[in-house]
Amino acid sequence: MIACGDEGMREAALALGRDLGRPVVDVDVASGWLSRTPTPTPTSVLLIASRHTLVAETVREWVTSSARHDVPVGFVLAADLAEAEFQASKITLAHTRVPAGEDVLIDAVNGVCGPPDDLKVARPERLGAILDAPWRVLSVCGHSDLGHISLGSLVVCGANGPERVDGKLLTDGCDPGADRCRSTTKLLRTAVPAAGLHAAVVALMGCSTFDVAVGEHPTTNSLCVSALSGLTLAAIGTLGQLHADADTVGLVAAYLAEGLSLGETVQRLNHVHRIPTGYGIALAGDPALRFPARTPAEPVDNGAAVDADRLRTHEQALALYQDMIGRSRTVERVRHALVAVAENSLDEDLEDSLEDLGRTNEQVQSAAWEGIGRIREAFDLDAWRTADAVTARLDRAVRRWDEAFLATAKLAAGNDMYAALHTYLRLSDARVEGACTRCGSRIQVFEYDDSESAGAGPVMAIAASGLHSPGGVVRPVLSVRGTSGEPDRPGHLAVILNDRLTDRVLATFHTECTLADLPEPTLTIPEDTQSDLHALWAVWVGQVTVTFAGTRLGIVRTVEQA
Repeated sequence: MIACGDEGMREAALALGRDLGRPVVDVDVASGWLSRTPTPTPTSVLLIASRHTLVAETVREWVTSSARHDVPVGFVLAADLAEAEFQASKITLAHTRVPAGEDVLIDAVNGVCGPPDDLKVARPERLGAILDAPWRVLSVCGHSDLGHISLGSLVVCGANGPERVDGKLLTDGCDPGADRCRSTTKLLRTAVPAAGLHAAVVALMGCSTFDVAVGEHPTTNSLCVSALSGLTLAAIGTLGQLHADADTVGLVAAYLAEGLSLGETVQRLNHVHRIPTGYGIALAGDPALRFPARTPAEPVDNGAAVDADRLRTHEQALALYQDMIGRSRTVERVRHALVAVAENSLDEDLEDSLEDLGRTNEQVQSAAWEGIGRIREAFDLDAWRTADAVTARLDRAVRRWDEAFLATAKLAAGNDMYAALHTYLRLSDARVEGACTRCGSRIQVFEYDDSESAGAGPVMAIAASGLHSPGGVVRPVLSVRGTSGEPDRPGHLAVILNDRLTDRVLATFHTECTLADLPEPTLTIPEDTQSDLHALWAVWVGQVTVTFAGTRLGIVRTVEQA
């Protein structure tokens, strides 16, 4: 349904209603909702009104009423009839063509950017490339203030012309015509106009970024108005504070990738993002617009982390979600230990990998917490069923964490990674003689102050007997015990040979396998390897669970080989 709240916009509303085949009704916007609920109840409401007369508090009331009536709402708030017709024409075109491009996000708070499944550290050159490229969905999170959103090394400016306050022109205000932005500083030199963003949907996740209505800001700068003046079809913004821990940029991308409409996506965001001082999230655009769902890649094996067939009751689902949260918190100790070491390594690839590992860990926890939230809010737990979207999202997040951990393990120095792996089991001491009580390794012998953790989960062992020569092949033997009834759990295995003195990676072996079917790794020793007892270690990761083992490999370089 299209609701017209301004007589001056009625012509544009009627034309859009004819193009989309939707009824058009006149409403009193000050009432906060439709004066009477039509029959049948509309599946969505698009309110067209003047942004010069609609105050921000009224927008909040409409958003609140939308949640109460469970009807998605969107806004077309135009300055005049010409702008309303321009926005209406873009909405009509959006329903006849599928926007091209991929989805991308920028999370300046956590310092990452890129496609949702390939996040990297948000370096200036990467941010610039993303903001210059065309996208289907661009989801941005950063600190916002008076029509600007800061992305660390650059700022998105919402100036629509020379900046004015109370009708008065500012001498030092923003002016895109003069290529001037008042938010630039010595360290923040680049200003990107929001009108130049090349994305069909732009989500601006900062504080009070839905700055279309009157009274939200004293300045004429507006991120949403500026973005909508260009190629953008719809903009999503906040009506108050943004929760610092909310993964809103990731959720926007995930919900739209599921095939939800823009209105349903905003409703989900409002459902997840609830804080006492928050006023919700609003949509400037058509709430009924939806994109085709992204088809997930076919898994190699039917060993998904979240098996919907076995989540037949809410008790089973709750146990799984809580288990995933516990696992993700435990393995986060490994990343923290590596971050402390990597700060002085000056290895950008390792830093990027650690950032990605932290991000995927947050995605695992976010999906699990959403599942718990849905269980708590279910009215009839006996009739409760697992939501496919939540299980699929958790499954994807778990697989990404496994892959990110393995990538980090292959980049980190051998001794650093090996010590970090022990750290997550609450390492308390190291001694010289004997064997590690957790993995049987004799590289360095560890003791733990958490005996329960030290004996929990699968335990791997690795053995490689005899002396070896440079250029030769070593075939270590792997074994595992304590698989907790899940020997067929799929995962990734990496076997790494490290130089004892330099920590240089000499050889690696990687494959996907289960704990019940560990392969026989084959590693070729480089010709230039020096004589020593080098470190040979293996790590297996699957469904946010890690097991590992290490040993020494004797390599002898003869005079003829020197």
